[in-house]
Amino acid sequence: YLVARDTGLALSAYKRALESGDFDAAKVITQAENLSIQGGLAEAAELIQAARQASEGKLAKDQEARLLKLEARLAVSAGNADASVPMLERVVELNPLDGAALMLLGQHFQDKGDNPKAISYYERATKIKDQEAAASIRLAQIYLAANKLADALPLLKRSHEIKPSDSVARLISDLERALRKGK
Repeated sequence: YLVARDTGLALSAYKRALESGDFDAAKVITQAENLSIQGGLAEAAELIQAARQASEGKLAKDQEARLLKLEARLAVSAGNADASVPMLERVVELNPLDGAALMLLGQHFQDKGDNPKAISYYERATKIKDQEAAASIRLAQIYLAANKLADALPLLKRSHEIKPSDSVARLISDLERALRKGK
């Protein structure tokens, strides 16, 4: 009850600031993100709506992308992952190097069984330094599920090179052994 009450009070204060003309998009987006982290999903959605009205469609590209990612997270939290796809695709339009959005899109399409689209997004994410290891693992998972061991192996090796992991090292070893036996 306390968290819900606190997020409600916070929303009220944020909305009053918006109504008074004190609109700083970065601060409002951060406040909406904080509300969502505190469990105030409905309050975060309401603040986003108020921010969109206050901004009159004049958000900078980076602010628009942050807002869209937050809206996408809220849609997924509400059990409507499909609604997040156009938002995340717009984020990638605004910033083709947004690795988090590429990974979320890849995961969505992988969950839906649309591996060609998932692979496309994950391959793009492998080109982004902070997402390369995770995207390589995701691609390898798709190839392993399709029994394409030789395609998965270099991806696992690259991921392990970037971010060493005992479990990935064991998987690499098992794959190498299986590929040697298969030849």
